[in-house]
Amino acid sequence: MKHKFVLIQVIALVLLFGTVFALYPKVSVSLNEDKVTFYSIGSNTIEISKNGDFSNSKFIGVDKSATIKLEPGEYYWKASNSFIQSFEKKIVVDSKVALNFEESDEGDKLRNVGNVKINVTKTENGGFVGFIYLSPYDEFIENNESGYKYEGREKNEM
Repeated sequence: MKHKFVLIQVIALVLLFGTVFALYPKVSVSLNEDKVTFYSIGSNTIEISKNGDFSNSKFIGVDKSATIKLEPGEYYWKASNSFIQSFEKKIVVDSKVALNFEESDEGDKLRNVGNVKINVTKTENGGFVGFIYLSPYDEFIENNESGYKYEGREKNEM
């Protein structure tokens, strides 16, 4: 009699854990610069937040995959379906500072091709001339031929 009871308990536990395993949302993440793609099996929602307590969450509907563009920083996320929510995971979107410079008949063309705001220092003959602030994908055209030099770095918000 004891063996039957133990066997029934073992079968019930195997069924319970098998059901949880089958229903648990399985998600993999691909990060390409500032674009995050979630590939999902068994989940229909991704909850993503900059806070570990998920107080400022965004919800993303997922069929098989979903892509979202994120600003640089740390993000916490978890997947869920109608039955189970996954454990919390973390991803980091790195800052990318990149400045493209082209000389043309119009003048010097600067384009921020990174994913953060940049502060560009403009110098001439080693002397400071000024600053240019560029948001991601913004451009600036200098309409003269004076031989300025430009140096970009991430703009720190104050």
